[in-house]
Amino acid sequence: MTTRTGSYQASTVRVTFYIDTATVEEAREVAALFPKSVNARAKGLWGSAEHKGTVTMVAKLAADGANGGVNETGLRRARRFVKVCQDHGIQLDRHKFSDAALEDVL
Repeated sequence: MTTRTGSYQASTVRVTFYIDTATVEEAREVAALFPKSVNARAKGLWGSAEHKGTVTMVAKLAADGANGGVNETGLRRARRFVKVCQDHGIQLDRHKFSDAALEDVL
């Protein structure tokens, strides 16, 4: 398997993960590594001459009136995404627009 690097943007509200791939088909293969409960999505990036792909996942971390101050489901999804990335050698780097380090929000 190709060495892959992803990135994330984190804040106290949500965390967004990105894994860029060379093709949309490769993005689908990477997205298939994650359980359906994680909701990782393969998408195409059509802005360049070659059709590239990306895998994205957004987990809401902010509390609302229904979750008693902690969004446990969002935390579980984000932690599971990170675990699968670690298991498959995908390194997650902090995105240049990230408000917080991943360790601070998870």
